[in-house]
Amino acid sequence: MNRKLVAMITATSLIAVSLSACGKNTADTDNAPESATAESSIEGAEGSTEASNEGESISDETQEDKPITIVTHPVSCEVSGKEAANGSYPEIVMTPEFSGQYLNLFSEVYDLNAYWKDSVKYSVGEYGYYQMDSGEPIENPYSSEITADVVRADDALFSVMVSYYDYSGGAHPNHSTGSVNIDPATGKTLEIKEVINDSAAAAKAIKDELYAAYPDLVSEFDSFIYLEEGETILDVYEAKLDNDLYTWTIDSEGMRVYFSPYEMASYAAGYQEILLPFDKYPDLIKAEYIPTSDLDKEAMVGTRETEKEMVTASEPHYEEDENG
Repeated sequence: MNRKLVAMITATSLIAVSLSACGKNTADTDNAPESATAESSIEGAEGSTEASNEGESISDETQEDKPITIVTHPVSCEVSGKEAANGSYPEIVMTPEFSGQYLNLFSEVYDLNAYWKDSVKYSVGEYGYYQMDSGEPIENPYSSEITADVVRADDALFSVMVSYYDYSGGAHPNHSTGSVNIDPATGKTLEIKEVINDSAAAAKAIKDELYAAYPDLVSEFDSFIYLEEGETILDVYEAKLDNDLYTWTIDSEGMRVYFSPYEMASYAAGYQEILLPFDKYPDLIKAEYIPTSDLDKEAMVGTRETEKEMVTASEPHYEEDENG
């Protein structure tokens, strides 16, 4: 049995894509380091059960072993004894029984956990450096947070909704939402076009439902779309689907599609969410991805939080590519 498979079975408290950016990451992570791969991460994972439980759990809410636990890891960066930046990252932990059924899923979630951890710790250290480098008194800590919520976990799909929040000065923070939809058997992250029968029909349905759900924002939706010569608004919705730029999940009612601020309208317009119900669009979703029931969150998913971890303020390092 190879080393990676042994590690997957024994290191079950370390668990992961790119979701259109590491899974479907719509956050600004251009300056974050690349995620460690499952192979390289597991190579150093001896004693990983202990490593994954660093810091005492603050909440006793889920000390019983539910199949999935979402562990929140708070982090902080202090400069001259004052908090300059803070944040948190999630870790999806699976029991041996659950992960043993889906070893490829385990590997993919492992990488996703590593990506979240690296991104937040990098950003918090960078934000701490910005505060220190400014020479100004620290009034409000900068922040970088990622939160995750498992919304589906069956043989067809393992779906995670992900929220991103970043504040490093300015008029308001940047925040967005994304989704990761993984085939549990193969560990492959699925694009939206892989779970639908007709891309053109799906794009039209998304546009129609969005406009119907938010009639007061229709003019804003239209103004946010730049059309090339000869291009229609529907072409833009189709291109967004072809490039896997939608945030989506599928539950027992239908496909849900989510939009973040600045995605389809102004920051002030906030988030938008639409449902493409099965009864209205019976042929939209491939049959194998239609669930018979929704996730029993109370039975399947628990949460806990570790003690705060300190990170050091660190100067960011940028590398040039062909675009500068």
